[in-house]
Amino acid sequence: MKTEIKKIKNQKGFTLVELIVVIAILAILAAVAVPNYMNYQRRSRVNTDISSAGEIIRAARIQIIEQGLSAVPTLSTLTEVSNLTPISGGSAFTIGGTTASNGITVAFTATAAKAGDYSGDYTIHEGKVDTAKATTDSDKDFD
Repeated sequence: MKTEIKKIKNQKGFTLVELIVVIAILAILAAVAVPNYMNYQRRSRVNTDISSAGEIIRAARIQIIEQGLSAVPTLSTLTEVSNLTPISGGSAFTIGGTTASNGITVAFTATAAKAGDYSGDYTIHEGKVDTAKATTDSDKDFD
């Protein structure tokens, strides 16, 4: 009988209260980390699209210089970037500008998967890619 009592007293392990406390701490950490991670992913997608818009502008500028164009080329004529599509879930890239000397702009729309997502119309002007902001969510800045 004494050996059985000794075995019970010598058992090592965690109590139920300790396990519940650890689970509660992990749940709190997950509640904070998961939304931040999702927000980071959305911002990353939009920033990738802004970078792609910069590539389109550079390709258009190269074509203007190489071919001596006075008008801004269409996206379909820019073969190296014509297959780029926004990964932020929005509409296709559009290239604009009246003449090559006035500068080139590239626009795209990021669609929100749910309320609060980074969404809106983005216009990236030649040489000012870092100033792109969502027009529908003015508080979201991507500088």
